[in-house]
Amino acid sequence: WGVAQAVLFSMLAVSGAMLPTRSLQAACGTTSWSRIVVLLALLTVAADGSMQDAEEDLGDEEPAQMTQDWWDLHYLSMLRERNITNDPRRPGNAAAGELFGTDLNDPVLFETALRMSEAALEQLTPLGAAGRLPDVVVLGCGLSPLVFALADRGRWSVRCLEISQELVERLRVAAKPLPRPPQFEVADITAAGGLPEPAAAAVAGADMLIDENVLDGMACIFPAEAGLEQQRHALAGIARRLRRGGTLLTLSFLPLDSPPPRDEVFRDWRRLPLDCVEEVQSDISPASPPRLTAALWERPGID
Repeated sequence: WGVAQAVLFSMLAVSGAMLPTRSLQAACGTTSWSRIVVLLALLTVAADGSMQDAEEDLGDEEPAQMTQDWWDLHYLSMLRERNITNDPRRPGNAAAGELFGTDLNDPVLFETALRMSEAALEQLTPLGAAGRLPDVVVLGCGLSPLVFALADRGRWSVRCLEISQELVERLRVAAKPLPRPPQFEVADITAAGGLPEPAAAAVAGADMLIDENVLDGMACIFPAEAGLEQQRHALAGIARRLRRGGTLLTLSFLPLDSPPPRDEVFRDWRRLPLDCVEEVQSDISPASPPRLTAALWERPGID
């Protein structure tokens, strides 16, 4: 399984393939060899058209998994063949090559993630500062319309913290025509010592962070201990950016707090009740339907 996982990520990094993240994460959460074989086949097909260009960008050295260079390479390769002309507040049309038509935003899962996020935001403690909108940070918005849809509600101050400069440049262009656009910052939540300015000031004291599958993806890093270490760094960064009493909403396709050793990374976080259905299964893939899980967490008591 470890070898198959490494091959899976190597192929994705090289190709910038448009395999939906939910499928990749589903494979990382199972030991079903049939699923692994299917995913490897899908990646091979997806990689075929863009391998040559990606290799030119890579040179002699491949970036480490989930690093800024890794994601920049992924989006640089993928965005060559995708457009950004559709309304980013809704899932796009993948057949038309629209940027937001793939990954984690098929209509069922997008509407589910939006409902889960709104339910969590409704539970925010009323703020003492009159006239200030709650500060909400979406971590790793990727190609999902979620950050745009939340900002469009006009009830929260919404920004996205995204690791890829290549992607953020496109997202900022997509946001310009919107009446209530989100803001975007480029930074790595796992960076030691916190975020560089101005990103640190932009997210310090957030009322809620919404993790859109960032911790989920880290669980697929090979070897497994490296993924767990990345999750620990990410959660430490998240805790530093939340105000005292702030909360974290995780949206994931893997059980982030079970089984061991994953539960260890949330040792200092307390899971809170969420006033909505916390788990929804989509029928987009009858053979292996993805299950989206929401969990609300209270920030640890740190200075």
